[in-house]
Amino acid sequence: MAIKFAIYGAGTKGDEVARRAKAKGMDLVAVIDPDAGAVGKASGKLMALERKRPTVVTRDDAKALRESKPQLVFHATGATGAKAAKQILECVKAGASVITLSKVPKSSEARINSAARAKKVVVAGVESAAMAITISQDVAKAAKKLR
Repeated sequence: MAIKFAIYGAGTKGDEVARRAKAKGMDLVAVIDPDAGAVGKASGKLMALERKRPTVVTRDDAKALRESKPQLVFHATGATGAKAAKQILECVKAGASVITLSKVPKSSEARINSAARAKKVVVAGVESAAMAITISQDVAKAAKKLR
């Protein structure tokens, strides 16, 4: 069964991660982007992906995550610091494992790790889209073992 994933951030990084994940046979179920200019556009057009059912880009992360139920979220926004931590925590609260390309402050790491343990999900930080895809299978397997 293909890993259901969401992209949090529909810019250049998110586009690259989505294309690489699709090439690995993963199933894109949601695209979340805080940029008002991206909202409402079909992800297939936005990210140049061929899809039978286009995924709508939304700003409402909680709703998108609740409705699409991704196993994994690739967090690829330009956000850093507390803003990135808040976005990652929203994904964890929804029960999704997260691979982030953002820098999170040390002061937020304990809160994120505690929430991840409580929800039995995995949160990992990487520096590139290629690395995000490389570890995605391992993150999904580790999260499955926790449950």
